[in-house]
Amino acid sequence: MRMSAENRNRRGKYKNYSEYEKEHLVRVEMQTAASAGLPAYHIRPKSGLLNDPNGFSYYNGLWRLFYQAFPFGAVHGAKSWAAVVSRDLVRWEYRGLALLPDTEFDSHGVFSGSALTIGDEFLLFYTGNARSDDGARRSCQVCAAMDKTGKFVKRFPPFISAPPAGYTAHFRDPQAFSHGGEYRMLLGAQNETLQGKILVYKSKDARNWKLSGELDFSERFMGYMIECPNLVFVDGRPILIFCPQGLAQSVAPYPNIHPNMVLVGDAYDDETNTILSDGTLRNFDDGFEFYAAQAMTAPDGRVLAVGWVGLPDTDTPTEKENWAHCLSLIRELTLKEGRLFSYPVKETETLRKERRDISVGGNGIWPVRTMGAEANRCELELRIPEGVSGSVLSAADENGENALTVSFDSLSGEVCADRSAVTGWREQRGDTVRKSKVSAGRDMVLNIFIDRSVFEIFINKGEKSITGRFFPQNGNGNIFITAKAPDPGAKIKGSFWGMEASVKF
Repeated sequence: MRMSAENRNRRGKYKNYSEYEKEHLVRVEMQTAASAGLPAYHIRPKSGLLNDPNGFSYYNGLWRLFYQAFPFGAVHGAKSWAAVVSRDLVRWEYRGLALLPDTEFDSHGVFSGSALTIGDEFLLFYTGNARSDDGARRSCQVCAAMDKTGKFVKRFPPFISAPPAGYTAHFRDPQAFSHGGEYRMLLGAQNETLQGKILVYKSKDARNWKLSGELDFSERFMGYMIECPNLVFVDGRPILIFCPQGLAQSVAPYPNIHPNMVLVGDAYDDETNTILSDGTLRNFDDGFEFYAAQAMTAPDGRVLAVGWVGLPDTDTPTEKENWAHCLSLIRELTLKEGRLFSYPVKETETLRKERRDISVGGNGIWPVRTMGAEANRCELELRIPEGVSGSVLSAADENGENALTVSFDSLSGEVCADRSAVTGWREQRGDTVRKSKVSAGRDMVLNIFIDRSVFEIFINKGEKSITGRFFPQNGNGNIFITAKAPDPGAKIKGSFWGMEASVKF
């Protein structure tokens, strides 16, 4: 029987890892390592594709984080999980591939999931993705346990062998967590009427799981599929983080293909699987690329989160260099006056090098300042008085052009990131500008993290954030700060730090 072109392409993307020549992987790794856009203090792939963050946890004295990976090229092939570990949440060491797509249950991808520590046992829960010869999807949920050598051993059969009745094979991304002395698991799902849902499973031993029903958090249509659901508790209040695909803009406006949404609840009813809230949804991040955020409660009580700086169904210039995407900085989630704040963990400050003070003042257009070549791997903090507007041009040439432009206006409370002048980006839908808004008519603080080809902008220490990718031309590394103020005596003050390279392979 002759294989169709579609099936041949599928076979090429999903062949067993052992079928790839070692020389091919070496070439891809060398090509990746030579890329000028490779981030230095954000987690990035050793080669190929980096996808969703997974298994974010703390075990045996180490912070542990995994990400979906396809190391042989910047394409969505049969994904594995790659592992990184850290002692401080900011300096990460690559530990290789932890889970491979090597069984009948996950032959077409080790999809997203979570980690759970029970006593001395460290467990990973993930979705096994497999396809039949005609391309039909089969989804199951698999557990893997770390053995004494640090390797993960998959437990079969899958603890959930198939979607429950009434749901399609779009059934994935288990988040397992302890709750009330037992265990809970959220799973993203799609019912047979093509509505996105979140399913709740319960267990007393984290081995035998029973469907408890759908998570009740909104009466509105949540699109055709929900991915990557996470439920955490900040100051006792439930925080639901999820990625609804096909969500109507009338439910919650968002600029990306698919959003990463957050719901801040008032209470959680475990008996009825209900989050009590006013139903207001907001974007986790207002930037170009931020998706599949995963959150966990740390041993010290902090609630931490990390996101994929990428989006489904998009591409980047680095694909020609055989790598794509990275992860965000680790963020702490806090509540202030009922609003969720998301800001890099305190440990991020240990990456700072020598500080250079910034004080920019004047009347009308303020003086231009150049920060030097180190500006492509830096943190910039600006304290902006009420009524002052202006811009920061990052990775600019000597004339202040071909730059990422971050404009701000403390009078209106608006911050805008514009990458239209940054060359190398093949835009999706002419997509070059993102805006975020905070309270108007107040002093404003901006923290801008630049890491070669990724930026994260935090407004008022995490009240809002804007994350995205950009690709400077020819290593441009100048920063220009301009501003306008009604009061000639007003000054923008702040600091500039180069940042330590902190990801090791």
